[in-house]
Amino acid sequence: MRGAESASSDVDALGRKVPGADLTGDLARFAPRLQDRRRAQWAVFLSAMIILALAPFATLPMPRIEALMPAFQGWSIFAEAMMAILLFSQFAVVRSPGLLVLASGCVFTGLAALGWMLNTPLTGHEFESSSPAAGLFFLIWTASFPVTAVIYSGLRGAQGLVRRDGEGQGRVASRQALLWVSVAMLAFIGLFVATATLGERGPRFFVHGEATLKGRLVFSLIFAVAILAIARCMRRAPRTLLDGWVLLSLGAWVFNTLISGLMSHSDFDLAWYAGRAYGALGSAALVTLLAVEYANQQRRAFEMHSALMASNEALHHLSRHDALTGLPNRRYFDSHLEQQYAVMRRYRRTLAVVIFDVDGFKNYNDAYGHQAGDICLARIGRALQSCCRRATDLAARYGGEEFAFILPETDLAAAMRLAEMAREAVEALSIPQSPGAGRSAVTVSAGVAVYDGRDVTSIEGVIAAADEALFHAKSRGRNRVASQSLNASRSRASTSSVRNLRAV
Repeated sequence: MRGAESASSDVDALGRKVPGADLTGDLARFAPRLQDRRRAQWAVFLSAMIILALAPFATLPMPRIEALMPAFQGWSIFAEAMMAILLFSQFAVVRSPGLLVLASGCVFTGLAALGWMLNTPLTGHEFESSSPAAGLFFLIWTASFPVTAVIYSGLRGAQGLVRRDGEGQGRVASRQALLWVSVAMLAFIGLFVATATLGERGPRFFVHGEATLKGRLVFSLIFAVAILAIARCMRRAPRTLLDGWVLLSLGAWVFNTLISGLMSHSDFDLAWYAGRAYGALGSAALVTLLAVEYANQQRRAFEMHSALMASNEALHHLSRHDALTGLPNRRYFDSHLEQQYAVMRRYRRTLAVVIFDVDGFKNYNDAYGHQAGDICLARIGRALQSCCRRATDLAARYGGEEFAFILPETDLAAAMRLAEMAREAVEALSIPQSPGAGRSAVTVSAGVAVYDGRDVTSIEGVIAAADEALFHAKSRGRNRVASQSLNASRSRASTSSVRNLRAV
């Protein structure tokens, strides 16, 4: 059974739907789908038809297959262990008290099946099924799940099933699971000691495979408890996948009780074989349903993880790139420059930095508006990006109307040529300049500084030199490229401040 889609779509930080984002208990919160309900109804209908068809022939003697009993008992122990593991796995994710109760009930049911198996010895190739201890553990095994279902149905509605304990909830859930399992094991040990002490003096519920009056009364009581659990689970609102699984399990339990407990009159008659076969098939179906749901949950977890990874990658890209131009932003520029500076300094190689500024951009914005200014900056960004042809070169938006290049292993002559090529590429765009600017097209000015790998100049010194070179290009008429020596920049910086054209 699979959970229906959540009514409200889960989206990530980018507004995209995240598949399987609500992993909080596909069993404990989601309602069963229509096709799941129909499958369960068909299972109940077929089970009822089997019982009606079997009733006239229930006491028909059949050939003895003595290996069937230990095989059935072993399978019951294995099935209960598997269901307990799967339910505890769901509980570890959901923190649902309902799942904890059902998982602990499966542990106790499996222990009861173990006690039944240990107290059913082979004597002369015949089962001593009339042993008081074996009969008692068989009844305990039969009654354990209906009693567990009654406890489960006493919990609050579906919205109260999922509990969030906040910080440390994983440790709290683990302690609760350990406590319930310990209670189940202690109860089993107590019953085992009691039956071992009583021995043959205990009450006999079966004689030669047929239930005594006490046995039939206990079977009738178990049947009533199962019906009560079904009624209480059906009254729960809203009904969840977990409720559907419990109802289906109770239905299988009721049919198995009818066949093996009330219709069978001796070991190895038709009803006895039918009860064992129905019990084995029913438990296999329930284990399969839980395993399929667990696999679906893991698939949804993988889908959610993949979607979140894609979202994180997209957010990482957005945090390091300018939304307008698509170029790396100032944060990316600073980080990349620091990395390249460390590498160039270690291996004593050159590193060039070029800072561009759009000439007269404020007047352009005032004349044509901010929307036209954004279009202008985007076109300039693409033109500058096209000039960085090496994989190691970086073109970034430095801030406002400023752009920058980081050019590893580039000397001053090569950096000047590339900056000039970029200036010409922008001028070739022929973007109309604002009236009164003295030019017909939008242009840029550039300042170039080169770190030779041997100087002690810091990153800030390289930026200051490129910034001062840009100031010289602006002061000499704009639409040109200028360079600045790092040594000259340091000597002047001690006596005068350098004009900062960068926008934050």
